[in-house]
Amino acid sequence: METTDEESRWFTPNQALTITERVGLLAGRWDEALMFLLAAYTGMRFGEVRGLERQYARLGAILVQWQLREVRGVFIQAPPKHNGRRTIPLPPFLAELMSDQLRRTKPGTCGCEGHQGDYLFRPTSRPGSLVADHYSRTGFANQFFRPAADGRLVKKGERERSRIMVDADGRYVPRRRGGRRWSGPRRGR
Repeated sequence: METTDEESRWFTPNQALTITERVGLLAGRWDEALMFLLAAYTGMRFGEVRGLERQYARLGAILVQWQLREVRGVFIQAPPKHNGRRTIPLPPFLAELMSDQLRRTKPGTCGCEGHQGDYLFRPTSRPGSLVADHYSRTGFANQFFRPAADGRLVKKGERERSRIMVDADGRYVPRRRGGRRWSGPRRGR
């Protein structure tokens, strides 16, 4: 990441695309990868991406009207930070990806109390797991972003923070203990 004099951090385009690919592999589907890519290229905050309703995703632009905030485990719809309602133009490649997202996702409102919306980015439940209608900020960061950005699982309970590898299908590959490790291509003799 590059920094400016004010210590703001920005991803380079290559870093954003690399992390996007890794998020998609870890999640096992494109929606989570597109969430990250949309935030990286537009500057939208996580709550704004999480709270993006179908009606505000327009051809070539995003209307930021709301964010979904999590307060004590309950999601509420709130105005964007600093009342930052705005229209964000999308680069052509991202407009095409968002159009595809609109086609692929089924319309439908979430089952939360206190707000109702047809949100474009919602987790899917996996067999044996309980998933809310929206990602928590910490859950998304620990499950997808941090491992994608720095290659480490976040410490959770008994599990130590450790390096991970993911195969092409998005499954965690156990790290071998001991033995010889590959250290890169051999140099000419």
